[in-house]
Amino acid sequence: TDKIFYKDKYDPQSLLNDISLILASEIEIDELAGKVCKKIVDKMHLQNARTVVLDKGKVIFESKELTKFISPEEHGLLKKLGSNMLYVDQLDRGDKYDLLKILNASVSIPLKTSNQFIGYLILGQKKSGDIFNQSDLDNIKIIASEFSIGLENAIAFSEIQMFNKTLQQKIQIATASLRSANDQLKQLDTAKDEFISLAGHQLRTPLTTVKGYVSMLSDGDFGNLTKDQKSSVDLALDGSNRMARLIDDLLNVSRMEAGKFFIDSKMVDL
Repeated sequence: TDKIFYKDKYDPQSLLNDISLILASEIEIDELAGKVCKKIVDKMHLQNARTVVLDKGKVIFESKELTKFISPEEHGLLKKLGSNMLYVDQLDRGDKYDLLKILNASVSIPLKTSNQFIGYLILGQKKSGDIFNQSDLDNIKIIASEFSIGLENAIAFSEIQMFNKTLQQKIQIATASLRSANDQLKQLDTAKDEFISLAGHQLRTPLTTVKGYVSMLSDGDFGNLTKDQKSSVDLALDGSNRMARLIDDLLNVSRMEAGKFFIDSKMVDL
């Protein structure tokens, strides 16, 4: 009956899961943007969808699904879309309304992260002719937020590939310097481990004495304590125990670095 009476019905969580899977498995901009657009069109039953990636106001990439590419004349109009989500049915007639009509779009949402403005996700009308409800718009915002991060990573990956050959020579030069620095770090690391081990053992000796006498005070070995005295002594004992655990942690770190600390893992029914 869904196919007959609810042609535009979809499962928002299923759509978000599918988008997340695409973002986790694709790093190339064209594959990433193409699959995301196709998934949105298929799941939300839209006429079309496209991703436009900008750099300093110029279109550097465009992915489309079931629609024509933006013409060079339309590129200059994209800046009028602004930095807020636009929905044609919520707009008064004007430049932005006319631009969405030119782009054959119902919804335009900016793709941006905390680091950069990436471009726009532009969606066409629903095949059923129905309007986008508030739930649809909220889902689109969530998708755009995750999509923006995925595109940012894809752009960074593309830039890395582009400059890989140029960087190779610099890497070789830096490698020699890193080897020298690494040798120094190993020496410092060894000195650090020796210091931690020595400091841990030296701290444990006086702390054991402090814990012993404070514990005896708490147990009343030196006479009965008032309520306030008992509370203060217990706080001191608790602090001593925490310090002892911290010293044990430091010593365990030292043992790990020396390869003398082993974990006997066992299955546990959580």
